[in-house]
Parts: sequence; C-alpha cells; structure tokens
Amino acid sequence: MAAPAPGARAGSYNGAMIDRPRDFRFAPQSEQEIAALRRLGGTGRLAMVGALCTSGRRLMAARVLSQHPDWTPELVDREVTRRIADATRRAG
Repeated sequence: MAAPAPGARAGSYNGAMIDRPRDFRFAPQSEQEIAALRRLGGTGRLAMVGALCTSGRRLMAARVLSQHPDWTPELVDREVTRRIADATRRAG
C-alpha cells in the first residue's frame, strides 16, 4: 500500500478519518421519521439498510480504485472487504 500523506495520522486513510467513539445506532429525530419507518415495516427497513451497505461498498471501491488504478475488480473487492472487516474489528 502507498505511504500515508504527509501529516496523516497513523491508522487513518490519508488523515481523512478521525479517531472518535463509534456509535452506529440510529435514532429517529421526529414523529414524521418514526411514522415513515413504521410504514416501511421490517422488510422495508431491511431493504433500506441493504441499499445503504451497497452504496457504502461502492463508495469505498471508488476510493480504493482511485488509490490503485491498476488493480483488478477482484483486488478492489478484496480490499473493500478487508477494510470493512478491519473497521468492524476495531469498532467491536
């Protein structure tokens, strides 16, 4: 992997990530949000989470590809999976 950018903190992606407690819980902020989530039902909420995960993986893949334009799609996917697994281990 490439060396971090000058001034980047250890453990960050070129200094873009900051160290802070990670609280991934979602709390609706209004009665309208609560009502909308209830209307979705369990299946709809699960589909929404799946779509967010897919979007997140695509964004991360674009970042990895920008850092390693010569990598194959398989290498990019493997790196995305590694980064997600690493973040999960550190958060849990």
